[in-house]
Amino acid sequence: MLHMPHMNEPKQYLTQFPALTTGRLILRELVEGDAAELVNLRSDVRVNQYFNRPKSMTNEEAAAFIRKINDGLKKGWYYWVISLTGYPGLIGTICLWNFNEENESAEVGYELSPDFQGKGLMREALSKVISFGFDTAGFKQIIAYTHSGNARSKSLLEKSGFIRDQSLEKELLEKEANRKDIVYSLKPSSI
Repeated sequence: MLHMPHMNEPKQYLTQFPALTTGRLILRELVEGDAAELVNLRSDVRVNQYFNRPKSMTNEEAAAFIRKINDGLKKGWYYWVISLTGYPGLIGTICLWNFNEENESAEVGYELSPDFQGKGLMREALSKVISFGFDTAGFKQIIAYTHSGNARSKSLLEKSGFIRDQSLEKELLEKEANRKDIVYSLKPSSI
């Protein structure tokens, strides 16, 4: 049986990646073979429209990113490739990271190829990751940052039970006055 660390336990590291499944999706570990699809996803201008990151990625950068993510597993990060049941290729990613032990919280992040948007796939993946975050990993709050102009992301978060968190937003703006993100949060009691 896989033991997942809870926030109130001493820090432990995962010994096996927690693959997750839904009716249509497999959420699995990022592997070296995903590099080309990761380059395509992270170089798509439609995907990058609301991200503050380089607008394209080379194969070498993808390989370095995959190594960084897999090293992060040892730190307790959760970063899943989103793939369709029956098609193991990368169509998107979703993660829980940026853990705050004091607040027992994690940040969720996600991206999906435009070819697969508008089909409810990210909502399905997010629902599974939320359940994992609360029920298995033991978080008490999941936080999401999204660009103020990203209507689809805001809608996804709201349909998933997240509420806009003005106090966290204020903290963000105090640290980074030029950020155009809005902040949402979700607690187990909100679902």
